[in-house]
Amino acid sequence: MKFFVTIIILSFSFSLMVSCSKNSTSAAPAAPSTLISPYSTTVRSSAPDLSTAALSNWATNWSPSASYGILKKVFNANSGTESIFGPVVTLDRMIENINSLNSSGALENGGTITYGTTDIIFEARTSISSASIPTFLGGGTNTNVSYLVSGASADNSIQIKVAYGDLAGDNETVIGRYKYATSEGVEYLNVYATRNNTTKDYSIKLAMIADKGTIGTISGNPANSDFLINFYITGNTNLKTFKFSHRTNAGTGQAIMAYGSIANDSDSIIIRATDEADSVAGGNDYTNISNATENNQGHYVILTKTQLMNATEPTGYPKAVAVNLAAEATSTNKAAITINESDCLEWLLTYPSSVASLDWTP
Repeated sequence: MKFFVTIIILSFSFSLMVSCSKNSTSAAPAAPSTLISPYSTTVRSSAPDLSTAALSNWATNWSPSASYGILKKVFNANSGTESIFGPVVTLDRMIENINSLNSSGALENGGTITYGTTDIIFEARTSISSASIPTFLGGGTNTNVSYLVSGASADNSIQIKVAYGDLAGDNETVIGRYKYATSEGVEYLNVYATRNNTTKDYSIKLAMIADKGTIGTISGNPANSDFLINFYITGNTNLKTFKFSHRTNAGTGQAIMAYGSIANDSDSIIIRATDEADSVAGGNDYTNISNATENNQGHYVILTKTQLMNATEPTGYPKAVAVNLAAEATSTNKAAITINESDCLEWLLTYPSSVASLDWTP
């Protein structure tokens, strides 16, 4: 199997400088009782991060140490947006904006945060009672949000909008939208995250469009953009379990799904992947994967937490789904990567059809 890697770095550097400004004269709502906790910390509490592992050589495309290896790409936080951690870090940077403004006292009246040499001017936080969920991330309305914060650079090359609420509660919600434009193009990223701080369940849905067309717009159909991501992860930080499905249009289309536990060294992690989801490079047509019926596409690996973190090759893997998956023991949690099983998140087949499908109100 040949896996192609395209790494888009959402490179707004964090030279955080917060200053008070009079961007709005509207009455400020009461400050929330807590700051928003990082979501990358939540994900790392239930899923493995190979960036802290002692990597060695494993001479297959599934090696945790190979530059283009599937496991390293997915589980190493240093692998950029193709890692399950990379996109979540972008969510955390939006959260850090709010926390910084809140801590400085600038959130109620508006303030400025500097990314490198670019000032992002934030309006005063406003009270809200609901927010729409981006159509592509499920649609509908969330009524657990209480606050809206938005900011932009003077030229609108950077735009940030975040709705959030019920912090530290059972229905904590963060809905975020991020736009970052440079001389090379424009990236849009939207995220919908929820966290139950009693049961410790969490869910993150994320979509990204990165296009090197006209600044401020998507040139043509986003399905033909340079880089597209559709990502969904759920987990529980008490049980230390995770489950995700991840799709990008790199190469001829990459699709990955996984389930596992990191509670004990001997706990198993099962990963299924293909780099031939589409008919041709750039096709974005998911011809070779289906959720209507199990099409046996791809290969899979079953290994323990210790094997993953130490880059120890499990005997006999990777295996072809078509030939071997049905015969695996139920105890391997194979249902989590088997289409039409209730435990399976299934393939993420589509990408945002437009920037509008990623928008939300207010």
